[in-house]
Amino acid sequence: MGSNYRLIGLQSIAFGPAYVATSGMPTAVNMTSVGAIVPDSAVLAIEMPGKTELMVEDSDFADIVVNEPGGASLEFATRDFTPENLRIGMGGSTTATLWQAPNDPVVVTEKSVQAISKSYGGKKVRVDIVRGALRGGGQLRFSKTESGMLSYQLDVLRPHMPATDYPIVVAIQT
Repeated sequence: MGSNYRLIGLQSIAFGPAYVATSGMPTAVNMTSVGAIVPDSAVLAIEMPGKTELMVEDSDFADIVVNEPGGASLEFATRDFTPENLRIGMGGSTTATLWQAPNDPVVVTEKSVQAISKSYGGKKVRVDIVRGALRGGGQLRFSKTESGMLSYQLDVLRPHMPATDYPIVVAIQT
C-alpha cells in the first residue's frame, strides 16, 4: 500500500552556519533564504554505495568485496544576484550593493541547508542538511532572452556531533 506523500516543487532554500559548538540545525533567524530559485534546478542526489572487488586467479567471482559509501549532494540555481548570494557561494566581500571576488581560486565554505518543498495534499517535505561543503559558480549572461544564474553545489559531510545529528533528515510536515 502506498502513501500520498510526494516531493513536488520547491518552496524555499536557506543557508545557515554549520554548527560546531551545538548540535542541530540553526534557527530560522540564523538562516539566509535564497529567492528566485531556477525551476527544476534543485536536486538532492544520494548515490548508491560503491564497491571494490578483489579478485583471485582462476575465479570469475570476487574473493573480497570492499563496500564504499555513496556520496550525497544538493544542487540548485538562483536568478537572484544579491551581493550576499554571490558571497555565500563564491566568497569574497560585500556591501549592500557590491560584491568583490576573493583572491583565492577555490572557495568552499561549510554551511547547513534547509530545503522545503511546495505543499502536495496538505503535506510538505523538509530536507535538513546539518553540515556540508558549499561551492558556487555563475553563468552571468548579458542576454535579452535569458537571465544570469548563480549555481550552488553542497556535498553532504559528516556532522560535527554524530551522536545527536544526522547528515540528512527528511521530514514530512503540514
